Amino acid sequence: MPPIARATVTSALLFGLLSPLTPVAHADPQPTNDQTDSHLNWALRDSFLRYVSGATNVSNGAEKVFRDTSANEDLVESSYKFKAKNVSYNPEKLETRAEFEGTVEYFKYCDGNKAEQGNCSLELKIKDPIIVINNDGGTVLADIRSKQYPGGQVFEGEDLAIADLDVGNADFSQNGGRSEWKNVVPALTQDGVHTFSGFYPLGSPLAPLNFSYQGEGGKPDIKGSPMKMVGKFASPIPADEPSRMFAAGDVIAVAGKSKIALANARTMTEIKTMDVDSSGNVLVAADKRGNLSWVTGNEVVTAKISRNGFETPTVRGTVAGTPVAIAAAPDTDDVYVITREEGDGATLHRISNTVTAAPLPDPRKVDEHLADVPAGDIRIAGFYGETYSFSSLRDLAVMPDGNLLYFNSGTVIDMKNEHRPIAPLVITPDGEVTRALGIDDVAKTEAFARMNAMVVQDNRVALYNDSDHDSAVQFFTYADKKLTATSPRGPVGDLRSISGLSFGPDGSAFVTGESDGTLRWVNTTTNESTDSLRLPYSKGTKGEHRMLITRENGEVLANSVYTDPATYQEYSHVLRIADPASLRKDDSSTIEELGKPVEKPIEKPGEKPAEKPAEKPAEAAKETATPTATPTATPTENAPTPVVVKPEPVKKAQSGWFKKAVDALLVAAPALFLFFPVIINLLPAHMKQALQARLSS
Repeated sequence: MPPIARATVTSALLFGLLSPLTPVAHADPQPTNDQTDSHLNWALRDSFLRYVSGATNVSNGAEKVFRDTSANEDLVESSYKFKAKNVSYNPEKLETRAEFEGTVEYFKYCDGNKAEQGNCSLELKIKDPIIVINNDGGTVLADIRSKQYPGGQVFEGEDLAIADLDVGNADFSQNGGRSEWKNVVPALTQDGVHTFSGFYPLGSPLAPLNFSYQGEGGKPDIKGSPMKMVGKFASPIPADEPSRMFAAGDVIAVAGKSKIALANARTMTEIKTMDVDSSGNVLVAADKRGNLSWVTGNEVVTAKISRNGFETPTVRGTVAGTPVAIAAAPDTDDVYVITREEGDGATLHRISNTVTAAPLPDPRKVDEHLADVPAGDIRIAGFYGETYSFSSLRDLAVMPDGNLLYFNSGTVIDMKNEHRPIAPLVITPDGEVTRALGIDDVAKTEAFARMNAMVVQDNRVALYNDSDHDSAVQFFTYADKKLTATSPRGPVGDLRSISGLSFGPDGSAFVTGESDGTLRWVNTTTNESTDSLRLPYSKGTKGEHRMLITRENGEVLANSVYTDPATYQEYSHVLRIADPASLRKDDSSTIEELGKPVEKPIEKPGEKPAEKPAEKPAEAAKETATPTATPTATPTENAPTPVVVKPEPVKKAQSGWFKKAVDALLVAAPALFLFFPVIINLLPAHMKQALQARLSS
């Protein structure tokens, strides 16, 4: 296939609309009954629908579905319904072939011309999707015409396999002669990548699809994961804000910079939301007794969280300086807060019955590599955590021996002008600080990016990074101020862009990835993945989030992203993952369709903006990830060859003046760093984000 120019948002829309299934031959398939009331419902790729303002034309058996049936044409549709045309089932092969009819077209960037084929820079047509499911897996096929954006060449073909289906973890049922599939999560194939102009990587998840028909059906003998998605909670925490999640009994707490939201973990419904005056560091911590502590301004507040909400929030004390990290002792009332002062000074505050403060030692006395840096030098000011608004999350935990383990994921600069990543620090309650023993470096290597996140449960510790290309994880045990590695530093299979990590109850761990939307069961000795579950809506979940947790009962809560169709704002969306057989009868989330639009998150702006945000499509994926082990249905006939207009290869975008300026800044004379905080605060938000990305790399 000739080179295909990378496009933008076009791919996202098509991905969401169809899941790839490869055509399969059927040994004497039996047609089903009349399919008048049978259809495929798909929410597509949520963010793409918002970007293109919905479909331009929907015809020939397809129709728009709105979350609110009274919605007018000014609102963007939440999904599409395709009418069933022909469905057959082969009981010997456990094979379903469902053919649907309908055409959905998108036109954007038409420069004042009529929105039709040939007039626009972004053109995408998806026609007559087909779903094939058998013991080899599942595929979505469709007729595709995609004008690559911005290159302009055309990718098209009939019955192209655009997505694979996670069949093993889908829900199948039969009732009264009607067969129904729910929560079937698709992932892009290579043709799906081309459909969306290359701006979404191979294996990227799409919105779950649901379809039903009159007639016989069955689920293939494909093993699913031990748990499935059984519920969801649309939180009011903006998806682009740093966030943390905690659980206490049947209560979930989702914390952002300005809000803490509580939800019922069984019904996945909102309990209460409280405004807080926190910071980009999300200064919230939880103990094992159901208490949540947070910093609002400079006050430390603690409250019991329950189904009644925040019970008697109490101001425990006030801390001086700029708070940068917080931790709560698991079994006592102690809360610890690290604050920064001017220069490189920092203080550990212990909040119990009273507030005690212990100055933390000079960084030069803690790390021998910094011994020659002059006292008060700005180059080591970030040793205990930066204070500018877009700095990374800091991870602080109280260990079983009463000491604190601190990982601020930042860097300092030594006398050789080299950026030196800060390894985890052990801090005693009275303020003594040493580097954790057993770990020499967390810096970037030839194979992996530097570590930038830490997760702790009891004496188990994990470090990982969220790199798009060089993701890695390493597991440790902690004792006597020492970290002992239980696994090598390395990848989790082909997983990239790690978005979360949590320890399981059986000594294993759970790891999620933004790149392919999978939740993986991971062996903490070998880093090998032993099972996986594909999750929807994963784009935007990596970075400054600690939003993957394991509840005491073994259930997993994972982060995803939801777009409010009324405000076009994205919010953190919590997915509940559990063994369906273990759910209680009064649990209202057990049979929920995850592909169905959720209710509007609480406490959000009520007015619809006059125009959608002028969001630009994401940069094209520079390389594709290997899809996870979801089998693809094997066709018995050769699929049609896509017709591709040969284009001139699109040149890769240059780095731009800002990247060059940042690179120059990072190698400039040390004196420049004296003005670094001033420079930071003068930059627009998008440049701050770009600078942060460059610093992290």
